[in-house]
Amino acid sequence: MLHNWTEASRRVTGHVTEVVSWCVEDTPLDTAFDEDEHDIPAMVNRINNYTDTHYVVRVQILVDNHVFGESQLGSCYAYDCTPEEDIANHVGGYLPQLIDEANQESLEAFGQTAKILAKLLAPTVDIPSTVVNLKDHVVIPR
Repeated sequence: MLHNWTEASRRVTGHVTEVVSWCVEDTPLDTAFDEDEHDIPAMVNRINNYTDTHYVVRVQILVDNHVFGESQLGSCYAYDCTPEEDIANHVGGYLPQLIDEANQESLEAFGQTAKILAKLLAPTVDIPSTVVNLKDHVVIPR
């Protein structure tokens, strides 16, 4: 179970916040990496010497401090740097995809929330029958 997340970056745009954080990965290295391509004992030694870190990165999209979207990538390996430095270098190119996935999930959550509110308010509020495209009205930070 993953916990003890450490925040690596936070970007706020209006009511929307993008948070990138990390925690130590609890999956054993030998199940996460191919032993034919990686020297697992050397990696374990570097982790035990605090030279490297085996970690999970998480991107969350919050709206008014409520999580609307989240994406995670496990078995990241910060070689000769901290996870914060690895994240600042885009986690081997994976960070933009994680941000896109979290943004997509948050847009879907917005859509579901709008539908629920429309059903709840329908008897008392005149709601147009067409659904508004939230992508035209919600700005997700990049």
